[in-house]
Amino acid sequence: MTKILIAEDDFHTMEGLTDILEEEGYAVTGVSDGQQAIEMVNKTSFDVLLTDMKMPKLNGMDLMGKMKHASPDTKIIMMTAFATVETAVQAMRDGAFNYITKPIDFDQLLGTIQSAVRENKLRKQVELQPQTASISEPVMIGKSAKIEEVFQKIEKVSKAVATVLIRGESGTGKELVARAIHVKSLRSDKTFMDFGCASIPENLMEAELFGTEKGAYTGALTSTRKGIFERADGGTIFLDEIGEISGTVQVKLLRVLQERRFERLGGTVAR
Repeated sequence: MTKILIAEDDFHTMEGLTDILEEEGYAVTGVSDGQQAIEMVNKTSFDVLLTDMKMPKLNGMDLMGKMKHASPDTKIIMMTAFATVETAVQAMRDGAFNYITKPIDFDQLLGTIQSAVRENKLRKQVELQPQTASISEPVMIGKSAKIEEVFQKIEKVSKAVATVLIRGESGTGKELVARAIHVKSLRSDKTFMDFGCASIPENLMEAELFGTEKGAYTGALTSTRKGIFERADGGTIFLDEIGEISGTVQVKLLRVLQERRFERLGGTVAR
């Protein structure tokens, strides 16, 4: 059974989270501050730590730093009512698996926990059975301080299940970086898909990304079609020139990146 530790100083929030997660079949332990959380992980192991950002004695950021040594395999999900871009970025850089704002969307939380558990299982499988990469590792050559920094970032982000933004002018090797991240990741034996956003007409973009149910629109009357998110399940998608996607589709894409699920065009089942 998956074991979850909750560090939350608000009793009602902790009680509500505990009830919901236990109903989902998780074994849940609750503590009221970061120091108690450290004491608990020193006694037993946990698959996931769900921690508040602001707590007495030891706050969420400091707790995360101590967890690297106390329980490095535990996936950490940060919760806060004081969300800013800066704190979110800092939490992810410091090792958080994900970052959730209060009031908590429980569907989003459950999806995030499921993703964390899947990554843990995948990592254990990799340790037991070495993988064969689905694509060859790209050749990247360079000795400057800047390119060495790029190599270090590739090594770091490839070990996490996370959305990665690759920036650079045309021709600077963004696709090479994406391929390198895939080859070094836990998903290396799964599909790598290179999706050129600029080459897809706007009226077909949603169908290409998310797929279509039978009868969703004229031309989709006879069959169901999987989109790239479904076809690349478990692997890596490189969305090239993502800025070319319309604002409407970007909003839907953001939901997929945040919640790790989507619905086919014309469908109602989350995947």
